Amino acid sequence: MLEELHAASNLLSTALERYMDACSALHHTYQHKYDTNSAPELLNSVTNELKLVEDYKDRLTLAHIWIKRARNNPANVPINSLPSEVLTRIFHLVQSQQPCPLRVTNHWSRDNPVIFPKHPDTLSHVCSRWRQIALASHTLWSHIDIALSCPLSRGFHERAKIYAARAYEAPLDIHFIDPGLVRQVERFAMGNINARLAIMHDWSESMHKNNPQDFDFLTSSTMPRINSLGLLVHYAYHLIYSRAMEHCFANCLPGDLTELIVHVPDEAHSIPTFFRTSSDSPSSTEFFLSKQQLEIAWRSVTTLHLKGSYPGWTSTAYHGLTDLRLYGGVRISSSELVNVLKASPGLRVLCCDFEITDLPSLGALIVPVALHELEILDLRQMAEASVGRFLRWLNPGSKPLQLSFRGSPTSALLKDFFTRSNVQELRVKGFTNVDESELPPVMFYLPPQLRVLVIANWGWDTLYRGMRIGTVPHQCNGTPPHLELDTLYMLSCHCEDLHNIQEIVKRYSPQRLILWDCQITHPNREFPAPVDLALLRPAIENDLVGHCPLVEFLGSEDPHPLQDWN
Repeated sequence: MLEELHAASNLLSTALERYMDACSALHHTYQHKYDTNSAPELLNSVTNELKLVEDYKDRLTLAHIWIKRARNNPANVPINSLPSEVLTRIFHLVQSQQPCPLRVTNHWSRDNPVIFPKHPDTLSHVCSRWRQIALASHTLWSHIDIALSCPLSRGFHERAKIYAARAYEAPLDIHFIDPGLVRQVERFAMGNINARLAIMHDWSESMHKNNPQDFDFLTSSTMPRINSLGLLVHYAYHLIYSRAMEHCFANCLPGDLTELIVHVPDEAHSIPTFFRTSSDSPSSTEFFLSKQQLEIAWRSVTTLHLKGSYPGWTSTAYHGLTDLRLYGGVRISSSELVNVLKASPGLRVLCCDFEITDLPSLGALIVPVALHELEILDLRQMAEASVGRFLRWLNPGSKPLQLSFRGSPTSALLKDFFTRSNVQELRVKGFTNVDESELPPVMFYLPPQLRVLVIANWGWDTLYRGMRIGTVPHQCNGTPPHLELDTLYMLSCHCEDLHNIQEIVKRYSPQRLILWDCQITHPNREFPAPVDLALLRPAIENDLVGHCPLVEFLGSEDPHPLQDWN
C-alpha cells in the first residue's frame, strides 16, 4: 500500500513539473504576441484548461483529506499506544481533578457559577477506543451529581440513570446539590415583603416545574451499592429533597453506606431539626420510610457531616463513627452529648458547634469521654465560652492532636485539656467582633510539645490597643519560655509594625514562617494605612530571616497554604 502511494506520488510530482512548465511556456509565448486569427482557439483551450485545473484542485483536496485522516487515525496518536489499563488510570486522574460540587462550601454566585463535572462524558466522546475503555471502567461512572431546582434538573436525573447503569456494581457516590439560583434574585428584594413573598411563590412553583416528582434512577436491575450520599442546599428546604434522599435510602443495601453529608439552611436557629419519619408521625411527609428502615440504611456510616437536619441523638447513625462534623449551633444536653461521644470511641475527626443546655457546676465531677484515636478537633464554629465547657468532656489521650478554635489560647481555657492530650498543632482564629479582646500572640498559653502554630485573622493594633507585644513578659500566662516550633503560619493578620512580627518569631523560634495575606501599617505615610506585607518583602526579609531560617511571603492572590482550613 505504501509502495503504491510513493510510486503514485513520484509520478504526480513529475507530471506536475511538466504541467507547470507547459503552462509557463504558454504564458510567455502569448504574453507579447497578438494574433487575431488564433485568439478564438487560444481562448477556448485556456477556458477548458481552467475547468480541468479546478477539477484537479478538488481531487487534490480530497486526497489531502484522506491523508490527514490517515495521519489522525487513533492508532497513530501516541497516547493510544498505551495499554488500556494505563489509559484507564489516566482517565481516573483527569476525573479526580474536577471539584466535587458537594465540597464547595461557599455559595455560588454569578462570579462563581455552578460547575458540575463533565467527565467521564467528554472522555467517552473523543474516539471509539476511548469510549470503549471508558465504558469498561465502571468506577468512572460511580460519581453521580444531580442538580436540583434548576432548569437542567430533569436532565441530570436522566444522566444519573445512565451513570448508575454503567457503574454496575461499583460503589456509588450520589450527591444532590441545590445551587440556590433563587437566592440571587432574593438579594434585591430583602427589604420588600411583597417581593419576597412573590419570590417564595415562584420558587415553590419552580421546584415542582424543574424537579422530577419521582426519583427512579436507581433500580434493582442496576444493582446499586451506595457508598456515599450527600445533600447540599443553598436556599431553603423543600420536600423534594426528602424524596431524593428517600429514594437512595430505600435502595441502600445494609452495610454499604459509609458516608452521609447533609447541609441545609439552618432555619430553626439553635433548635435542632431532626429527621421525621412515618414512625414518628403517621402524617409526616418528610420521609415515608420508617425509622427502622433509616436506621438500617445508616447503621454502617463511619463519616457523618450534618448541618440543619440531624438524626435523633439516640440514633445508631452516631455509632461507630471515625469522622463526625455537626454544625449549626444546635442545643444538646450533657447526657446526650456524652452518649454521642461514647458511641464512637474510634473517632479520628471531630468538628462541631454545640450549645450544651445543662452545664454542671464548676465543682461537679466530670468524667471525660476517652477518644484515644482522635487526630483532629475543630471547634472554630463554637463560641469561646462553649469551647471551654465542651473540652471538659474530652480525653483524647497521647495521640498527636490538631486543635482548632476561635479565640485566645489561655491557661484558664486550655490548661486542664493540655494535661490529658498531646496537642502538637494548634490553629486559632481571631474574633470577628471588634468589641471582643484578643490576646497578643506572645501571651498564648501553649503546650511544650507544640510543633505547628497557626494564627489566622488576628489584628492586634485595633483589637488590643495600648499594649505592645514586645513589652509582654515571656513567662506571662504560663507558656514555656523556650518553645521551638517547626512551622508558624500567620494568615490574614494585621500588625502595627514589623516589631510585632519580630517579637513573635523570637518568642517561638520557628524553623519555617509562612505569612499569607498579612498586612502591616506602613510607617512612612502621613496617614498610616495597611499595606500588603508581601510588597515590603525586600525591605523586611533580612530582619526576619535572622530569626527564622525559612520565611515565605504570600499574597492574597496566592493559594491558601492550608486548603483544609480555608
